[in-house]
Amino acid sequence: LTGFLLVVPFQDRFADIGASGRALYLVVLTLALASTVVLLAPVMIHRAVFRSHRKDRVLQLSATLARVGLAMLSIALVGLAALVFSLVVGPVAGLVAAAVMAVLVTAMLFVLPARVRHRAATTPYYAG
Repeated sequence: LTGFLLVVPFQDRFADIGASGRALYLVVLTLALASTVVLLAPVMIHRAVFRSHRKDRVLQLSATLARVGLAMLSIALVGLAALVFSLVVGPVAGLVAAAVMAVLVTAMLFVLPARVRHRAATTPYYAG
């Protein structure tokens, strides 16, 4: 996603997107870049404190960074759907695509994990 977004301004049609399209592009690009950094941070944190007996803190911080990074990436995906559909089909299609993507992202990255977590907490382990 980030690589794709980095080459977009160098395409001939980029000049046609207008001020609001450019603003949306910059927001989406910023979120994609920031989410990449936030999602990579736990790797470097783990390397920095490896064998220092801080496993609980590293896991807690990594989980928080993963949630933040996924939230940022989710917003970038919604914005990207809006941007691409707006350019290809029109602004109404952009809003519809963004809404559909927002529902999908919410369902897959937030609702489904919450349901699985709830089910795991209320259902005893069954070994078969």
